Amino acid sequence: MYSTLFSAALFAAFVGSVSAVQDLKITQPPELTQCQNVKLTWGTSKPPYDIIVAPASDPCNTVLADLGGNHTTTSLTWNTNLKAGTEVVFSLLDDNGDEGWTGSITIKPSNDSSCLPASQQPSTTANVPATTLVVPAGNAQNTPPAVNPPSQAQPTDNGAVPVGAANAGINPLDSGASAFHKFSGASVAISVVAVLLAATL
Repeated sequence: MYSTLFSAALFAAFVGSVSAVQDLKITQPPELTQCQNVKLTWGTSKPPYDIIVAPASDPCNTVLADLGGNHTTTSLTWNTNLKAGTEVVFSLLDDNGDEGWTGSITIKPSNDSSCLPASQQPSTTANVPATTLVVPAGNAQNTPPAVNPPSQAQPTDNGAVPVGAANAGINPLDSGASAFHKFSGASVAISVVAVLLAATL
């Protein structure tokens, strides 16, 4: 008789503890969006409640956000101050030491990054090479004139190369005193004939 009463009392205590654990459920939000508010709710148990956000990959050893440990109500609003793409779970702990967990949920992106710490802010600095030179289109006066190298003297219309001072610098051994001429075949022939006529006279 005594053992029967003891067993019944033990069973009632077990059912009561299971019921308390079953009540300690945190409702998984339908979605989380970066820097947007989300309402979290959970079942009634023994307050105060402690809620943390942990990475889904390591929920027992790392805390991404501590949402407080003195909650006496069964809901709170949290601004999702974690970067988009982070996969998280929520953990709820009551004053009895019982825990409730959500499933894994991935934070969605948004155009708002104001809630993120500086280390997670997106970079807006453009990488421009230091050697980049921008020349305005159609601005011919900013374009330097073409310069021919000294070794490539341009011929004149008659095919002769400039001589004297105009030729200085073409030959590094020439000071400009000596000149180089280019004669045509007809002028050479006339000169030879003139020399022969002078010799016969």
